[in-house]
Amino acid sequence: MRKRVSGATWLVISLGFTFLTVFSTFMIGAVGFDFDANDFPSSYYQEQIPYRQRVMAVSLAVPAVAALTAVAAIATRHRRWIQTFTAAGVLALALAAFVLCRVLGVDAVENARYFSQAPWG
Repeated sequence: MRKRVSGATWLVISLGFTFLTVFSTFMIGAVGFDFDANDFPSSYYQEQIPYRQRVMAVSLAVPAVAALTAVAAIATRHRRWIQTFTAAGVLALALAAFVLCRVLGVDAVENARYFSQAPWG
C-alpha cells in the first residue's frame, strides 16, 4: 500500500521551490538587463526574443510550482495550524514572485522586440 504524502512534505517541497524562486527571478532580471542597447546590432536582439521567452517560461514555472505545492500543503487536512499559516505565507510569497517574474519577463521580451527594430542596426 502506498503511503500518503503529508502536508509537511508538501510544505518542505514548497519552501524548496520558494528558495529557488530567488534564482529564477535573478535569472530573468539578468537576461532582460540591457546596459547599452546600441552595442549590438538589431539582428542580435531579433535572435534574443525566443531565448528570452524560454527564460521567462522557466522563471515562471518555479514560483508556479511553489504556489501549487503550497496549495497542496494547505489542502491536506492536518491539525497543526502553524503549518497551514506557513503554507499560506509561502503561497503569498510564491504568487508575488510569479507576478514579479512575469513583469520582468514581459519587459525583457518587449525590450528585445523594440531594440530589434532600432534604427541603429
